Amino acid sequence: MKNDNYCYLTLREPDSFMFLEFSFNAGFIAKLKRLAPAEFRSYNQEDKRWTIHPRFKDKIKELAKAHFEKVWLIEGAVVTDLHTGEVK
Repeated sequence: MKNDNYCYLTLREPDSFMFLEFSFNAGFIAKLKRLAPAEFRSYNQEDKRWTIHPRFKDKIKELAKAHFEKVWLIEGAVVTDLHTGEVK
């Protein structure tokens, strides 16, 4: 189910932990928790950002694309629209 909201997936280095920032989506959060067990994820209430172990990177990308219309992967200075593949 897609909606008009957004999701930013940030990787500081190729095999680093992934940071997720997104507009609230209860379905996405529930699936994220099922996908990545608690020992592989954390949530920072202060900055409202999830941190996910790199082993889940590819599955998280697909999950985000299934739940958000706007999904950007940020790798250093490169920003990729995951729906179109356009690099900015």
